[in-house]
Amino acid sequence: MHISENVSSEREHLDCVAMNIIVSALDSNELLKVSKCNSVKEMWNTLEEYHKNSRSALMDKEESTAKSFSSESRKKVCLMTKEESRSNQVSPSSSNNCENYFQLLNAFQETHEEAKRLALLNNRLKSENNKLKEKITVLENDLGNTNTNFENLELIYKNSS
Repeated sequence: MHISENVSSEREHLDCVAMNIIVSALDSNELLKVSKCNSVKEMWNTLEEYHKNSRSALMDKEESTAKSFSSESRKKVCLMTKEESRSNQVSPSSSNNCENYFQLLNAFQETHEEAKRLALLNNRLKSENNKLKEKITVLENDLGNTNTNFENLELIYKNSS
C-alpha cells in the first residue's frame, strides 16, 4: 500500500511538472482554453482540439518561438530539467501545488475576463465622450452665431432709434 501511495504521489508530481512546462509555453488565448483542465492529458487534448484546424499557424508559432528562444534560455531549461530529474524525491505537497496552480489559473481567467469587460466599457465611454465633444462644438458654434445675431439686432435697434 505504501508503494502505491508513493507511485500515485509521484504521478501527481509529474503531472504538475508537465502542466507547468506546457503552460509556460502558451500564449494568453491558449492559457484561457486550458485553465479549467484538471490533468495534463486533458490540457493536451484541449490544445490539440484548439489547434486542429490551424496546424500551419501552430508550426509558424513553434518556429518563431524556437528562433526567439536564446541559447542562454535553453541552458537554463536544461539545467532546471537536470535538477528536477536528479531529485528522486516527490514533494509531499505536490497536490497542494496543483491546487494552488489551478487557483492561479482561475484567477488569471477571471482577471482576463474582467480586463476584456473593462476594455469594452472603456471603448464605449470613449465613444460617448467623443459624441459629447461634438455636441459641445455644435453648441459653441450656435452660441457664436446667436451672439452675432444679437449684436446685429442691437445695431439695427440703435440705428432705428
